[in-house]
Amino acid sequence: ADAFPELARALLEAGEEEQALAVCESVPASAMIPLARAGRAAGRKAAAASLLERAVAAAPGDRAVLLAAAREWMALGRPEDALRRLEDAVARAPRDAELWLRIGLARRAAGGSADGQALAAFLRAADADPEARAPLLEACREHLARGDAAAAAALLRRALSLGAEDPDTLRIAVSLLHATGDSAAALRLAERVRAAAPEAWWAYDMAVSLLAEAGRWREAHTVLEAWEARNGPCRNRNATSCHH
Repeated sequence: ADAFPELARALLEAGEEEQALAVCESVPASAMIPLARAGRAAGRKAAAASLLERAVAAAPGDRAVLLAAAREWMALGRPEDALRRLEDAVARAPRDAELWLRIGLARRAAGGSADGQALAAFLRAADADPEARAPLLEACREHLARGDAAAAAALLRRALSLGAEDPDTLRIAVSLLHATGDSAAALRLAERVRAAAPEAWWAYDMAVSLLAEAGRWREAHTVLEAWEARNGPCRNRNATSCHH
């Protein structure tokens, strides 16, 4: 049985989709997700979508399989398929913050920002898990897209008031602070990250851009030099950015 996933992968990569899908009848649901990912990478999108449907059908109620499948449906450019399954699941678990977050992302990808459906899902996720930052940041994005900078800023302040900080979240937060018009706060946060994690190239890049935007060219140049002293010459180096 352990050989079936590798055989299915080899068949997918060789373009033998029907044979690969036949082999997958003997593959557990959790193993079908990586196979779908391999199929997508090999350009076998129809086979990948079929595998995702089979995985979810073979493991009804398995939250991990559903969430993994939803990510793959999104990567395949099929948010409606993800949304259909996720909304079925959240009807049975209405306080599951991760499901609501994924629903919001799927609704956004399916064009649900204009009518507020994506925003509603992100706010449901934030309500279900008040300590989660991701739903707040995604809701902030939605408010910004709708032109409501004040609501976006309020959610961003709430997100930044939460405990543990991770680099990806902080990177998003710097961008959102800038987008809400608070460039000074964005710069302070970027500089704080730069001091705490000098390997974080994006903090240097954003600091340089924000300093240049404020006309603080000498300081921007100093930040560029600090990066290059630690990490070597920047690619595409210019007065307002450094891409390494």
